[in-house]
Amino acid sequence: MSVREPPGESARLVARPRRRWVPWSLGAAALAAAGLLVVVGWQLSATRAELRSLEGRVAALQATLAQRQEILKEAFAQRDEALRLLADPQVRLVRLAGLPPSPSATGRVLWDPVTRTGILLATGLPEAPPDRVYELWAIAGAESVPAGLFSVSAGRRAFLRLPTLPEVKAFDKFAVTLEPTGGVEKPTGPMYLLGGV
Repeated sequence: MSVREPPGESARLVARPRRRWVPWSLGAAALAAAGLLVVVGWQLSATRAELRSLEGRVAALQATLAQRQEILKEAFAQRDEALRLLADPQVRLVRLAGLPPSPSATGRVLWDPVTRTGILLATGLPEAPPDRVYELWAIAGAESVPAGLFSVSAGRRAFLRLPTLPEVKAFDKFAVTLEPTGGVEKPTGPMYLLGGV
């Protein structure tokens, strides 16, 4: 004799394991999705931090580039001004020689006696201490007239545009001294450069 199962009983036995498997597989899938979201979120956060860092570096590079462009622009303006003065037949080239505080320093004044203006180009001067500045003097006989303040770049170079100097003076020399910051009305510091017109 055979034992018969009631109708539909075998279908229930087969269906039960599926019911147990489906919630477990959904839970595992949800857990995997949550893990994936955590990993993607972490990577997104790291990518955003890296992007902010790169944006900062790009901004710093743009600032450096703008600064260098300004330096080049000023250098070209200085060059053009020097060339303009050199091309003018009435402009005089005054060579300044280094004196004991800086014997290897040299300078040149491109002096226009008609417009009473010019430029100073100097090399080899040491950087001035924080409380000092270089001062150019236009000398007429025994009288010195302030002709501008300047500092020296890291490359030990200097450029100065002279203001319009008084017409009543016939300048025969130019000199450079080291003076207190802000300059003085008459030379007080050591003389670094001197040259005759």
